[in-house]
Order: sequence, then C-alpha cells, then structure tokens
Amino acid sequence: MEVSVGLAYQNLDAITRRCMLEEIDLDIQAGTVYISRFLNPEGCARWPIILRQAAETGDDDSLAQAIVSDQCLHDRYEKRKPKGGTTWSDVPYTAPQTMGEGEFNRYYARGLCRRAIDEGVMELEVYRAKSVAQPRFESQGMWVS
Repeated sequence: MEVSVGLAYQNLDAITRRCMLEEIDLDIQAGTVYISRFLNPEGCARWPIILRQAAETGDDDSLAQAIVSDQCLHDRYEKRKPKGGTTWSDVPYTAPQTMGEGEFNRYYARGLCRRAIDEGVMELEVYRAKSVAQPRFESQGMWVS
C-alpha cells in the first residue's frame, strides 16, 4: 500500500521532537495513548513504539508506513448500526494515513505548546499543514492571507 505525502511541519526540529517525546511518554505512563479500534492486538502492542519512533526521526508518513509494514491493522472491525445492534465493516484503506496524520500532528502540536511554554513564547501561529486541491468551505474562512 502506498501512503501519500503528509503534512508540512515548519518547526519539526530536535527541540520540538524532544518535547513531542515527553508528551508521548506522559501519555504512555498515564495509559492515555489513543488506541484506534482499527488496531489489531499486535498493532496495539506496537503502537507506542512506532509512535515514539516517528517522533524521534520520522513524520506522519513514516508513522503511516510503519502501520502498514508492521501489519498493525485489522482487516475488519465491528461498528454500531444507527438503529441499534452492530455490523462488521472493512477497515478503510485510508486508515494508516488518517492515523499517521492525526496522531503525529496531535503530538507535534502538544510538543510545540510544551516548547513555547519552556521558551516563554506567548503565541503560536496556526497554519494549514496539508496541501489540498479543494479546501472545505468551512476551513477556508479560517485562513487570512
């Protein structure tokens, strides 16, 4: 499975990575690392490891690739039906990319906030990190040129 180009991280340097790792380690110690229902048992066990590896030297793309290469995902998952009961669905083919982007970006943002606090920075600038051909109308209104 090929994974597409991920997010552009403007401040992903050694200091930010250290702060990201501190945030990941806090969640690991507290038992609050997000575990997707798409992860199989081996994936659940590997998740903190591959998450840390991506924060140390990779990015959202390398995290998504590790999800695939380490065979971390179920083929199918159980989900609730709108009118009650459950059914089985295929894990979306986009799951590795979605998980990689979402979780790496979560720790990137937390790492930047930790870094800002440590360095006495009072404001951070939010920017669109994903290049999209057709941005949603709602998000276009959030960005000022």
